[in-house]
Amino acid sequence: MAEKLNVAIIDYEMGNVKSIENAITHIGDFNVVITADSSVILSSDIIILPGVGAFPDAMKKLSEKGLISVLEKAVKELKKPTIGICLGMQLLFDVSEEKEITKGLGWIPGKVTYMHPEGNLRVPHIGWNSLILQPADIIFDYLNTDKDFYFVHSLHVVCDDQYTISLITAA
Repeated sequence: MAEKLNVAIIDYEMGNVKSIENAITHIGDFNVVITADSSVILSSDIIILPGVGAFPDAMKKLSEKGLISVLEKAVKELKKPTIGICLGMQLLFDVSEEKEITKGLGWIPGKVTYMHPEGNLRVPHIGWNSLILQPADIIFDYLNTDKDFYFVHSLHVVCDDQYTISLITAA
């Protein structure tokens, strides 16, 4: 029997960590821990960086909790698979213009910027949209034909296509 994977959900007081813990527990048999403890993070198999709120506040919290260097080591040196969810995904990029220009973790080249849609599309964008896989990626295989997600956001990432695995349909 295979050992359970250890999943560390990073707790820096800016995320919906309990919801993510429940989702991960629902989809598989994992050892899930919500933590800001460096030894737990470094010994995990998978890291999830959640986030709800504003980019500058999140980077400040990560810094105050001493998590930036720990995450750097886990991701860059130890090559731990890492998933950023919502604001957590934005933090993976170089910089954000939300509220003020703020440096991100810089693991993926790109910029988080405000959306300026054409036509009658509204910001913030709120609602259900389907993913357009770009190109088809194994990470979404389990979704089959159900690729609808709920979005609430005013920002998006501008980066090279090589870092994009999905787009959303226009509302």
